[in-house]
Amino acid sequence: SHDGATLAFVAAGDLYIFDGRKTRKVGGGHDAREPSFAPGDASIVFADAEGIASIGIPDGVLTRLVRNVQAERPQLLPGNTTLLFAGRQHGNWQIRLQDLRTGRSAQLTRGHCGNFAPVFDSGSDSILYASDCGRGVGLPALIREPLPNQIADFALHPLDAKPRLPFPSRIR
Repeated sequence: SHDGATLAFVAAGDLYIFDGRKTRKVGGGHDAREPSFAPGDASIVFADAEGIASIGIPDGVLTRLVRNVQAERPQLLPGNTTLLFAGRQHGNWQIRLQDLRTGRSAQLTRGHCGNFAPVFDSGSDSILYASDCGRGVGLPALIREPLPNQIADFALHPLDAKPRLPFPSRIR
């Protein structure tokens, strides 16, 4: 959780939380991967075979956020309306934002290389991610890019469209 009091983890595809005293199964049968707490810690976002979903901690209600995408490291940004994740497209991992209100998506990176493991850095309103672009497979560098004020700042297109590059991937 954001306050460090609760841990979310996956065992045999089932989602669990540990609050320091007891372990509780939150969701099962979803083949969950890479859980992260949503802002406010009321739900957990995770990737699975169908795409990206969230599950309410108190009630266990499953909400499908994105379908038909191979995803990793999903997380909701503050406000709970924008989803950050790496999605596999045309054989490569690329960083994406998804506006959950409109369903519109922005691909932030592109290239015949991998951009993966995105994380939102609230201290600097930036996105941090690893990239092997221009470096060779297995030699990633950490990149920091500013988060746009709104998702409309990027060239928006559906997940299956050809990639566009709203800002260049820079190795720093």
